[in-house]
Amino acid sequence: MLIDYRQQIASLSPPIINVKIKGKAMLIKIECPKCHTEGSFSISQAVYDGPYRCWKCRGLFSIHIEQNELKSCEPLTEEEFTKQREIEALKSKFKRD
Repeated sequence: MLIDYRQQIASLSPPIINVKIKGKAMLIKIECPKCHTEGSFSISQAVYDGPYRCWKCRGLFSIHIEQNELKSCEPLTEEEFTKQREIEALKSKFKRD
């Protein structure tokens, strides 16, 4: 029996985030909704919309953070994750300061 990955993730608990601001960067601590391990990454804007990979279980998610609040967290396939990473790289390449 094939189980849809998205249905499995939807039944998991929502991720929890904590935000620490240091200079212009914000350190985001996020709890993986799949394995409940805490991970972290830094962002320079108050809004982040992009991919996140859990360092422990390697779960892939698309997250949207706005005003230090997690607005959405959706599971991704490896292909979707790669595409989002490419988009993020292009955005940062052409970003104007």
